[in-house]
Amino acid sequence: MSRISVIIPTYNYAAYILESVTSVLDQLQTGDELIVVDDGSEDETGQILKSLIDAGRIVYEYQNNTGVSGARNRGVEIASNQYLYFLDADDRIAENGLEKLRQLASQHPEAAMVFGGHVSIFENGKRRVHLQKTITGDAEQNFYDYVMKRRFSIANGGTAL
Repeated sequence: MSRISVIIPTYNYAAYILESVTSVLDQLQTGDELIVVDDGSEDETGQILKSLIDAGRIVYEYQNNTGVSGARNRGVEIASNQYLYFLDADDRIAENGLEKLRQLASQHPEAAMVFGGHVSIFENGKRRVHLQKTITGDAEQNFYDYVMKRRFSIANGGTAL
């Protein structure tokens, strides 16, 4: 079974972090881990997550602000699993997203990366679902579809395993 380390960097996302974390917790399997790297938040992020931290449901690391890349890198240092999944603190993983990515990784052990969709939530409460399209075995066509047609997205942190 493919074990996954989910890494969520956060900085002052108290309004969104619990929903983001919950979307992941509902999908974890034995051996998976959820790592939240708090990049120096000055809001209530830590307090909101306290019960999950105390219960051992998430790994929580607080650090001085280094930026989102520094927070992601710290998550990688902490992670103990073969597969990494990055999710932004204001995004939610699609329903059954980890299971679908896990299946794709198992079906394609030669792949360096598999990717799927995510849900973005905006300040006004609106949501946008980004479902992933199937790609072909034609790398040149995939590149064109990605760059020119924006037919699929691997740029968002919440899409790649």
